[in-house]
Amino acid sequence: MVTGAELAGLGALAAAYLDAKHMVRDDLKTARKVVKLWIDTYMSKWRGQMNFFFIIEHYARKQPNSLALVYPRQISTDYPKDRKASLDHLFKVERYTYGEMYEMILKYAAVLRNQWNVQPGDIVALDCMNNLDYIFIWFALWSLGATPAFINYNLKGNSLLHCIKIANTNLLVADPEISGMVTPVQKDIEGMGKQVLYLNQEFHQAVMNASPYRAPDAARKKNEELHDPAMLIYTSGTTGHPKSAVFSWDKAIIGAGSYNSAMNMSKKDITYSPMPLYHTTGAVLGVLAIMLKGGAFAIGHKFSARTFWTQAKLSNATYVQYVGETCRYLLNSPEGPDDKTHGVKAAIGNGIRPDVWPQFKERFNIRVIGELYGATEFPTALTNYQEGEWGIGAVSKYGSLLKRFLFRTRYTIAAIDPENPADLYRDPVTGFGRKADINEPGEFLFRIPDPKNVHRTFQGYHGNKQASDEKVVRDLFQKGDAYVRSGDLLKLDSHGLAYFVDRMGDTFRWKSENVSTNEVEEAFSDIPGVYQCVVVGVKVPHHEGRAGFVVIQPNDPNNPPDIEKIGPHVSNKLPPYAVPVFLKFTKTPLDNTGTNKVQKAKYRNQKIPSEDETIYWLKGNQYVELKPEDWLQVEGGRAKL
Repeated sequence: MVTGAELAGLGALAAAYLDAKHMVRDDLKTARKVVKLWIDTYMSKWRGQMNFFFIIEHYARKQPNSLALVYPRQISTDYPKDRKASLDHLFKVERYTYGEMYEMILKYAAVLRNQWNVQPGDIVALDCMNNLDYIFIWFALWSLGATPAFINYNLKGNSLLHCIKIANTNLLVADPEISGMVTPVQKDIEGMGKQVLYLNQEFHQAVMNASPYRAPDAARKKNEELHDPAMLIYTSGTTGHPKSAVFSWDKAIIGAGSYNSAMNMSKKDITYSPMPLYHTTGAVLGVLAIMLKGGAFAIGHKFSARTFWTQAKLSNATYVQYVGETCRYLLNSPEGPDDKTHGVKAAIGNGIRPDVWPQFKERFNIRVIGELYGATEFPTALTNYQEGEWGIGAVSKYGSLLKRFLFRTRYTIAAIDPENPADLYRDPVTGFGRKADINEPGEFLFRIPDPKNVHRTFQGYHGNKQASDEKVVRDLFQKGDAYVRSGDLLKLDSHGLAYFVDRMGDTFRWKSENVSTNEVEEAFSDIPGVYQCVVVGVKVPHHEGRAGFVVIQPNDPNNPPDIEKIGPHVSNKLPPYAVPVFLKFTKTPLDNTGTNKVQKAKYRNQKIPSEDETIYWLKGNQYVELKPEDWLQVEGGRAKL
């Protein structure tokens, strides 16, 4: 006969099993945090305090002596020849408490208001490198009721003018370090009726002499709505001209708060990030997420593979950020003095490749990878707080309860048209689409709860109604519904894990199959000697679709990977139709955005054949040099690709 104690034990085992399988406890913990966040946010709205400035002010009063900002300022370029020698002497670490940060914000606000006439409702463009000025001006603008527009500091000429124009800014604040990008077009900027403020010695002296100015609460709109703009953040430009995305208070507060909950942040944590503050990752998932908890943010001036871990160590960081190929760059770098001497417990960001993921954790002694899928203009995001082995490579990992709730109420994955991978599938009879099956790549869509008021969920692009409207698809699953299109292919496996597959614009069709450039790049990226690669589809005479073309940047431009080994390697990893037909090595670095993502649009128009560089083509499972007579065979339709 089974005793009560034995039954209790069996019940506990069953409960533990179900919890492990369905992550019930994790889901409930996350739900409690998010519900509290929503309640706090709506209370702030009710009090007329939606502006994030009030959060900084709260911590300045509640915990004025708690650390808020860390800046490892580089004071020397005297790098030791020994790669394992200490790099501590290169930096002077500056620290600000919440009380000190608050005072500096109000001093900057005084100068911006009194000398540059910044008024509530103004849009001010911020074109700066990562530094203390950036943070102080950003929050000073919020304190004045103005809206910051974050400019990519790599832009110049017409691209810079384009961003200033579409944001309709009143003032451009420029860092002297990037003044060479601004001064050549300064007359054009001023010709548009804009002022240019350089953060020079004269400006900093004015700040030091200023008395702190706290604008009255009336300057920060009391009737601020969740969907109102907090700031303008430009899209990264991987597919063309940057667009100015409206970043609402909803995403700035609830988005950052949901993220810090998913990443298990606390007020004791410090996030180090050299990711550009003009991008969502650095600004929102970095600065706002940790400060919403009352923790500290450590500013990395610019990404450096050699000093990354030293700066993390000197900052006492517990979290570090990555984007795109950042983790691969760190993994490919020679062993350094602080690879494992830091106190970092988690690397968080988006875009880490599955092949890099476990190697990165092992080499740098990182316990957790916090992967995110999202974009500046998206209404929400997916997260994967990944420990151990399970979940490597996924962009989301939730328990059964939370997954079911989110995929029913917030987003879904829709099947794509098998004949045109840029379009969603529509039934020829009903006109409706369908949801993707398990392990079927489909477009990730964000549900709009109120299709008659799209702007409450999706604010789109500032001053670009056409681009905003093009992101919305209607009447997809039933009459009257509406979804925001991501332009990305994701798939959901049988365990409920979601995986990024590819950008829809990057996917191409070959041999009547859809080819994922992301999948192909992963196959090439683990070849010894490959630093980075990009895969595109190219038109070929007498062939339907596009043939794969891979551009490889070797670790050593003068010693590329063994061409005889590449073909067999990728042929073993990819289906035949996905193996690129053409290949070339480049001696110049691939063009990346400021967030370490390859600008694929620049590589789509490959010249075949080329008189200036060697191109290889696939014969059997070997890459051999493409000769003029070979190309004549292709042009004549006599070559089998």
